[in-house]
Amino acid sequence: MFLGINSLFLIFDSSSMSKKIQCKKAGKRAQFRTSSKFRQKVFQHKRQIVGQNNCGFTVAKKAVVCVAVLGVISAAFFVFGNLARAQEKSWHFEKWFVDIQINQDSTFLVRETQAVNFQGNYHWLQRDIAKKDLRQVSNVKVFDEAGRQLTGDEIEIKNQSNQTSVKINFNVTDATKTWTFEYLVHGGLRFFKDHDELYWNAVSSARDVVIDEVEVLARLPQPINSNQVKQNVFTGLNSLMPKEFLSPEMVAGLVNYEFLPDKQTFRYWGEQIGPGAEFTILAGWPKGVIKPSLVEKYLFFTNRFWLWFLIPLGVFIWLLGFWRHQGRDPKIRRSSIVQYEPPIDLRPAEIAVLWQQHLRPKDLSAMLIDLACRGYLKIQEIIQPERFLNKKDYFLIKQRDFETDKNLKEFERYFLSRIFMIGDKVPISYLRNGFGYQLRIIERKVGLSLVSVGLFRNSPDFVRKTYLISASVLATTGYILARYLFSLSEIYVIIAFWLTAIILVIFSRVMPAKTEQGAKIYWQALGFREYLQVAEKLRLQNLTIEDFTKFLAYAMVFGIEKQWGNRFDFSEKQSQPPDWYVMHSTNPLLNSFDMGVFSQQITDVAHNFSQILQSAGRAGGGGSGFGGGGGAGGGGGGGGSSAG
Repeated sequence: MFLGINSLFLIFDSSSMSKKIQCKKAGKRAQFRTSSKFRQKVFQHKRQIVGQNNCGFTVAKKAVVCVAVLGVISAAFFVFGNLARAQEKSWHFEKWFVDIQINQDSTFLVRETQAVNFQGNYHWLQRDIAKKDLRQVSNVKVFDEAGRQLTGDEIEIKNQSNQTSVKINFNVTDATKTWTFEYLVHGGLRFFKDHDELYWNAVSSARDVVIDEVEVLARLPQPINSNQVKQNVFTGLNSLMPKEFLSPEMVAGLVNYEFLPDKQTFRYWGEQIGPGAEFTILAGWPKGVIKPSLVEKYLFFTNRFWLWFLIPLGVFIWLLGFWRHQGRDPKIRRSSIVQYEPPIDLRPAEIAVLWQQHLRPKDLSAMLIDLACRGYLKIQEIIQPERFLNKKDYFLIKQRDFETDKNLKEFERYFLSRIFMIGDKVPISYLRNGFGYQLRIIERKVGLSLVSVGLFRNSPDFVRKTYLISASVLATTGYILARYLFSLSEIYVIIAFWLTAIILVIFSRVMPAKTEQGAKIYWQALGFREYLQVAEKLRLQNLTIEDFTKFLAYAMVFGIEKQWGNRFDFSEKQSQPPDWYVMHSTNPLLNSFDMGVFSQQITDVAHNFSQILQSAGRAGGGGSGFGGGGGAGGGGGGGGSSAG
């Protein structure tokens, strides 16, 4: 490479010298072509300038070519050098020998002796022992070829929920090294009605190198009759098709098995097990040879899969019992008597929470109408021209001081204070700017008001949020467990926790419990609802607009404002609208008050206010960004192997 670079520099220097000589000769010839000394000097000066520029351009051009050639040569040396080194560095397993000693208590000791051939320089080897379908892998040790146990910096063991990783640190070049991995397996046997068996992935499948030779011995704790054994082996190759359909190259990779004459050892062997291929052994024996504990039997039949679903089942049973004793409303004699007045001194918002245990935007609209009827505010209808249409809006006008009014409840004072924050006259459309977020605050205050008068044991909002927060924590916990402690493939972990969270969400709606007095008032409220909905029309024909507006807010809470309005006879004109409502009319002929039209307009006001609360409570699209049978790999064990 250095000779090539020197040659390039020699070419560059010689070409530059040649060009300089040519330029000098050209200048001399120009001097003899002129007769006048002045013209001769001028021509000579120009010629020299042009010659120098041409020489400079040629030199720069050759320099660029030289740099490009150097880059190509350097890249070629780099690529081919790395390829040569990559071809020189490789590794594979010369032999993988596994000795499995099955114990009477259903555990078994695994000793994997791996002879690894390294070509090139290597510093570590890692064996990942998979824990799929196992209860535990313990007592992990590694021994070198002299039988010495590795300690300290020579070995790193990481015990995770889905696997145990064993990393050996060393420094070898072009050598064959042998290590023995030893570990005790709990919950690896399978127990059936007529036999027990070992179904085990004896080698690591997550590897990209070949295994020249594999041998596995599985030893029972006592001899058995050879005609009572079941035996097979799977590699992902011979489990797919018979031998007669395989090529000679594929047959070379097939495996064999036998039951040894000692009548307690299963033997399996094979050659040229390709990268990623399984070597799964199956050994079966009659019942009674192994005596598993009740825990082992239970864990096998449940396969650990159903254990996780004991969580939602247990939570459901516990919540059901808790609801029966603490969350259910007291049993009282239900009354179907129609009530002609709202129960005791309950406001429409309190009736709403008592009835459905939460507030809706339309319930705040009912509170607005109720406060207007009681003289705390006035509603003024306005028409705003907008292009080709007239847009209707409403002013809310403060009528009296409410900050210290003892006739108002605390949640009503808070509601009015939020409306008139910026002044005594506020357009409803202005409340789009964040007023919708006040709904949850007012709901909490209404709940506390009902607790203070002895109708609820605890605030419905507090009880409901407690269960919802618990559900969120459980759902997040399930994902974290599956993501960091288990494999995400074990989706049943997430499902179990999310089912538990769903159960909590369902119970959050029924857990707020009324007191005995609250249960009585609840049925009185339903009797009042019956009156508003189905009272005879003839009974209400002579009632005035004041009678209609008195209970309108309650009808809105129950969602029957139309039925309540239909109970009245609006055929006759009324002389004056209520004092708290100012209609807009540009035509003097239309200034007469129509009670039917007024009913529709009040419904429009409530709907408009409710829509504003809903839109104000939602986050917009823009704004701040702070928001059959057996087969290879079917058993336990397996895992991966890697080196570097």
